[in-house]
Amino acid sequence: MAGLLTPLEVYAGPRATFERLEDDMEEATADFFDALHESIDQDGSLKKGAKPPRDDRTMILKKMDALAKKYADSPDGGYMAANTLLWSVDLEPKSIFPRFTYLVEHFTNDPAMDLVLEQFDFFYEHAATPQAWAIALRDLAKRSTRAQTTFSATFYASLALVPTKQANQAKPWLREVLQTVASQQKTTDGSQKIDADLAAQLAQQAKALLFEVEHLQMGMTAPGFTTKTLDGKPMSLSSLRGKVVLLDFWATWCPSCIAEFPNLTTVQKQLSGKPFVIVSISLDDSLDIVQRVVKRMKAPGIHTWDLQDGENPVGTMYNVRQLPTWYLLDQQGVIRNKDPKSEELVGLVESMLKK
Repeated sequence: MAGLLTPLEVYAGPRATFERLEDDMEEATADFFDALHESIDQDGSLKKGAKPPRDDRTMILKKMDALAKKYADSPDGGYMAANTLLWSVDLEPKSIFPRFTYLVEHFTNDPAMDLVLEQFDFFYEHAATPQAWAIALRDLAKRSTRAQTTFSATFYASLALVPTKQANQAKPWLREVLQTVASQQKTTDGSQKIDADLAAQLAQQAKALLFEVEHLQMGMTAPGFTTKTLDGKPMSLSSLRGKVVLLDFWATWCPSCIAEFPNLTTVQKQLSGKPFVIVSISLDDSLDIVQRVVKRMKAPGIHTWDLQDGENPVGTMYNVRQLPTWYLLDQQGVIRNKDPKSEELVGLVESMLKK
């Protein structure tokens, strides 16, 4: 340890001091967003005469950093470093990956590592490339002697790579995750046992990711399905063979999805008379809301909705994790593009129709 101790550190210890800073951070966060709400108009601009709200969060984060570094060698060093990373997600997103690699280097077997992995979904896409995350996570998985850390790190390394051109590299890791769960059920060594809820959750996601790698990559025939149109009539993907098809997974509560409807209307008009169809698959809970939004937006194409046991089976099969998600299929039903930009669609479709 280095530096003078504050009175709070002397009487309460570093962990309690850090937790006090976390309380301050929560209060500062609430104050900032309350003030922000009061100072901006509906269009997001600052109200006339209003001043930008005070934001103490960065100052508090610096104090957290200083305390975590000061007591890095203490029993609570991992806890403080991990939570400082989590608090930095909104404030210093560029620092997330260096913070993570620091944790891997210095706190590989600290239980606090699991705190970070539990939140991985919420920050990894904005902090580094998928390949960088995969390398760091595999490094963690190999270094760690804690079964749960190794298990989670292996899963999230796979999750990072699946949306990329290196998706096939994730296949053995996903199988490793599933094998770990299968063998874990037979393990009686309590010190190595993975949390049962976590194991079940990540195993389910791993199965879906493995299906995505093996059946939903470009150049593969899109999995067939039969669903229902908004008036309850059956509609099968196979019935659209001979046409270029854009599968559009969306929901009424997704602003980006709604914003794309005018663009899709333009695309539909430009390709009028050509063998092209948009199939919009709603993941909403309410059919009535979908019908009203589709009517109001004059959304083009075929619209479907089919809720079963609280889920849309097509969305589940296609492992849709974000909205909107688009798949562009050629006349033979082969996936040729995923999530193209709307301004690219006309050119992509016309290129397919020439073949």
